[in-house]
Amino acid sequence: NPAMAPPRPPSSAPPPPSATNSALKSKSPAEFFADNKVIAGFDNPGKSLYTTIRELVENSLDSAESHGVLPEIELSVLELTRDDLNARLGLAKADRKDEKLYGDYETDKMKAKRLKQEAAAAAKLEKAGGGAASQAQANQTPAAATKGKGASTEKVYYVVTCKDNGTGMRHGDIPNMLGRVLSGTKYGVKQTRGKFGLGAKMALIWSKQSTGLPIEVYSSTGNGKTSYYKLDIDINANCPNVHQSSERPSENGKWHGTEICVTIEGNWSKYGHYIVKYLRQLAVITPYAKIDFQYQTVAAAAAAAAAAAAAVAEEGADDDLMPMSQVPSASQSRAQASKGINLVFARRTECMPRPPRETKHHPASVDVQLIKTLLTQTTQKDMVAFLNKEFSCINASHAKKLIAELEHEGVASNTQPRKVSDKQALAMHQLLSSAKFGTPDGAHLSPAGEYNLRLGICKELRPDLVATHESEVKVNEGHTFVVEAAVSLGGSKVRPGLNVFRFANRIPLLFEAGNDVITRTAQKRVNWTSYKINANTDRIGVFVSIVSTKIPFKGTSKEYIGDDVKAMASAVQDSIRGCCKQLKVKLVRISAAKERQQRKRNLTRYIPDVVNALHTVLGTLSEGAKESDEGGVVAAKRRRMLADCTVVRRDCGDHEEDLAAAGTFAVLEGSAAQVDESLMSMVKNNRISKEALVDALTAHVNASDDVDDDGAGGAGTTSAGGGADATRAEELWLTPYGAMDATGSILDNHRALDDGRRTATILSHQFRFQPLVPL
Repeated sequence: NPAMAPPRPPSSAPPPPSATNSALKSKSPAEFFADNKVIAGFDNPGKSLYTTIRELVENSLDSAESHGVLPEIELSVLELTRDDLNARLGLAKADRKDEKLYGDYETDKMKAKRLKQEAAAAAKLEKAGGGAASQAQANQTPAAATKGKGASTEKVYYVVTCKDNGTGMRHGDIPNMLGRVLSGTKYGVKQTRGKFGLGAKMALIWSKQSTGLPIEVYSSTGNGKTSYYKLDIDINANCPNVHQSSERPSENGKWHGTEICVTIEGNWSKYGHYIVKYLRQLAVITPYAKIDFQYQTVAAAAAAAAAAAAAVAEEGADDDLMPMSQVPSASQSRAQASKGINLVFARRTECMPRPPRETKHHPASVDVQLIKTLLTQTTQKDMVAFLNKEFSCINASHAKKLIAELEHEGVASNTQPRKVSDKQALAMHQLLSSAKFGTPDGAHLSPAGEYNLRLGICKELRPDLVATHESEVKVNEGHTFVVEAAVSLGGSKVRPGLNVFRFANRIPLLFEAGNDVITRTAQKRVNWTSYKINANTDRIGVFVSIVSTKIPFKGTSKEYIGDDVKAMASAVQDSIRGCCKQLKVKLVRISAAKERQQRKRNLTRYIPDVVNALHTVLGTLSEGAKESDEGGVVAAKRRRMLADCTVVRRDCGDHEEDLAAAGTFAVLEGSAAQVDESLMSMVKNNRISKEALVDALTAHVNASDDVDDDGAGGAGTTSAGGGADATRAEELWLTPYGAMDATGSILDNHRALDDGRRTATILSHQFRFQPLVPL
């Protein structure tokens, strides 16, 4: 029916797209990451320099640790100017024809303003630090020394070289391992340092984009041969582009390892301190590694070469004819002619963590697509063997019970995995997501270990106190993780307050710390005051390392761990608290020891005054004893005063006779008359001297501290229990004539004799004496 026919489209309507004229486009993995460098940490030239160094160093550590070799890494950064880069590229230097076309052009007015600002800054530095101005000018980089308003945007380039003693790469594998994105050896359920498996491939992409220079690679597996490659990457095709390659005998015999040299654009002035900070924190978490870092400018390198050449020319002979002690080493030449950076992070232990192992998937961590992939790739013949061999925490008995739950979907124990349909795979995924499984043992993880963590902190920060704690194996979304924590107090390289150091799979995390679960836990979930720690004034270092087969990073840069993972936040909190509990015990003991030392100093300070007073009183008693035959009034008064003395107790062991023979305090028992007779006998025979009194009081102070140490129990409290020591105490008689007033001044002896209402103190509360009775 013509009336029912659809209307004909207008002639101006575009024709439908054909297969040969499609608007759809595709990108290779290399092209995707080249267009989205921020995902891999290449946000800007400065961050790109930092990430390049980080990727190369971490690859070197993985290469050595995976085969149980103690890592030795040599890292160097050489700064290049634009002219140096052009010389490497083979570009001729051309004079400018029109200065106004360039960004660093400045008028006379702009130049005068710049010179005025530079002079003011130099004067300020000179006033503050003497020769600081000349030193700062000497250390100025070529980029900062260029003139004009475009100086701040002047591009600077760097040659980054990283050499290690790892296992090396086989000759035929080098192009694909470095020149093909998303290809490598770190894929699988395994604890790895890498984020995306990009490694040095992003450095190769950034080198091609910023400088156009290929990278150079030397590698050997220890077979006596060294492979050499000069290559870059075809970004559109995601394949390596080899410029040169060769394989020759190794110069160092059995050397094994890899050396990579890459030239990239960077910004050391803004990100250099991040690089140094990264290396210092890396030395904390890997104290078993030796890292040699060197940073040089072009001028410094030229000066070092000139200094070495001058030293050789001064001798007038070749290096081979010079004594080795007279030939300047490379480090000595750099130190003499360079103001760059030379850092050596020495190895402090040979105890290296066990290498991480690849493990099987946990049933709670798989998705539908992964189940389908495992079903098609497995070599098992039935479903029971498939569940038992391809997943962790599922034994044969458990696998049979799970298969029985899938009978309604037609899945049996003898069903071949390759014949499982998509619908059956969906049912299996729902079953695995809701079923209950055990917790993996975590033997496949490789934490740094409390010993290495403590040793690294002591090596780099030199704190006063440090405590470590390692959590039990936890699970997050089917992936196991372990939290290691350490809390340090003191140290010259730590600022007052909380200093949080974060590590993920033994990698330092430096950026976006405010959103990280470790930082938030340390700042908001730990009551530091309850552990005798002041979070504002004490120098506190909080170190937390999380290792897992899958770190729950947040954000595209993957620089922090989200605070919404409850299992991980709880484990971090418990680990930090475990460290704080250990520190609290130490701090209480230190505080008690300080109090005892302070009390001992206070007591010792008053000993001379007390001795003088007592000796004077004893002299008065001696004179009274001589006059006792002339009348009984003085003797009776003396006996009344002796009867008013207070018995004080002191633990002095089994040396009663020695104590009396030494002429200190008489060990007396019985009535006041017997006390009077024994004391007068010692006074008349001059057996009580000032020296003896000083020795007796000093020994008493020391003995009191010993009693405190024995009964403190780590908390500074004194034990009041019985026992043999408590029952073997002897009575010491003290006269009340050596009294002091409230200010600590010694009272006049005659005044003390006449004033019967005054109380003798003699620091009784500090000596642990019983208070003396009123005179």
